[in-house]
Amino acid sequence: LNNLGKLGDGTATQRTIPVQMLLNENEYINDAIDVTVLNQNTYVLRSNGSVIGVGAGANGSLGNDATSNSSLPVEVLEYVENDEGQTVTKQLTNITEITGGASTMYAKAKDGTVYSWGLGTSGELGNNATSNNLTAAKVLNGVADSDLSEILSIGAGYNHALVVEKHGYVQTFGL
Repeated sequence: LNNLGKLGDGTATQRTIPVQMLLNENEYINDAIDVTVLNQNTYVLRSNGSVIGVGAGANGSLGNDATSNSSLPVEVLEYVENDEGQTVTKQLTNITEITGGASTMYAKAKDGTVYSWGLGTSGELGNNATSNNLTAAKVLNGVADSDLSEILSIGAGYNHALVVEKHGYVQTFGL
């Protein structure tokens, strides 16, 4: 089933045999190191540490600062402050692991921080809120005074997530 373009072949046509996922209209992805599939989305972790996604854009599920669907991959973005003090979007980078729940995605960075984007109505984004994120944002620690850090692994359920800390503790958040 390729509804909403979640196969990433530039169409919404159901496929009964494998097709290569496109990077853009003219070339295929050839640097994938991991993939994650949600109900209506597909995500690829690329060897350069960036993440791309296809499929449903509702609730910010693609992380590209939009809510429209895409049958061609879009880059997951994050908000950063530029040299002039303005908030701008840039490509999410330095990612080493991705996983997802029903409509929420998680990415672990090389430095042990965790990002989340998409549906957040049950607190599953780990940002001390119940709203959606249209771009990747860092998950907060258990007292919400800084970013979650020193994370070894991430996991996700339907509306919740879990992380394993460096010292073996498990933290959970969401429904």
